[in-house]
Amino acid sequence: MPADATPPSARPVGETAHGGPPVATTRPGQLVVIDAAVGIGWGTPAEVALRVGVARTDDVVVRSESLRIGDQLLTPTVDEHGESLALIRTTGEQCWIAYRAEVELAERPPSVPLTLRERLEFTAPSRYCPSDVTAGFASSTFGTSDPGAAIDAVTAWVHDHTAYEIGSSQVTTTAVETLASAAGVCRDFAHLTICLLRGLGVPARYVAVYAPGLRPQDFHALVEAHDGERWRLVDPTGLADPLFAVRICTGRDGADVPFMAVLSGSAPVTDVIVDAGING
Repeated sequence: MPADATPPSARPVGETAHGGPPVATTRPGQLVVIDAAVGIGWGTPAEVALRVGVARTDDVVVRSESLRIGDQLLTPTVDEHGESLALIRTTGEQCWIAYRAEVELAERPPSVPLTLRERLEFTAPSRYCPSDVTAGFASSTFGTSDPGAAIDAVTAWVHDHTAYEIGSSQVTTTAVETLASAAGVCRDFAHLTICLLRGLGVPARYVAVYAPGLRPQDFHALVEAHDGERWRLVDPTGLADPLFAVRICTGRDGADVPFMAVLSGSAPVTDVIVDAGING
């Protein structure tokens, strides 16, 4: 086994150093320490796009950050949305990709106007959120025209009517299938919530985050919906507190924000280790 195939952490997958829910009650000034590692198995030389870096937004300050493949230090780029992207070239051998960051949380803005482009983009159907199909169900079930009330009602309904079951869905599962099966993982909870909100005319989008207190730790999916004054983060799974979530990237649904995309060649993921917690 090559030297760079040595795991960057001795903790088992899913076990965290910071474990348990955040004990803080306010966001500003909290320091979140993030460690993430992706194990790549034997394959062929490949080009891999990686989205594991913290997004540069007004509500975080990145104090330190590093991204490595084996012993090689990488320099991600930050796009026009503040999201971190890295192009990695693998050799086909086993290796580990490791990310570490220390992030200070800041207050989220109390008011964020909704642009017309955002309204169009995030109320339209998307690959995993066919809101045109579920609009009738959403209207008859919730029947509310107030965006804030709709966000609360849909989030609570999805939480109460969907079982969190690992292995109950696939990467291709749509919100309609989740509605029918009444089971899924965080990705499915997010897709169903987004789909129903869009069916009510409420702009909603998918947010990949690091979530302190999540058990077991993993890349986590939240929903961000506009209540008429600002974007609100909610977690229909109820497994994490959105107050302390650290954004990685945002999209229409999960198709827009995979933590890793193989552009050419073969680079199978064998392990994912995530550890995010409030320091102290």
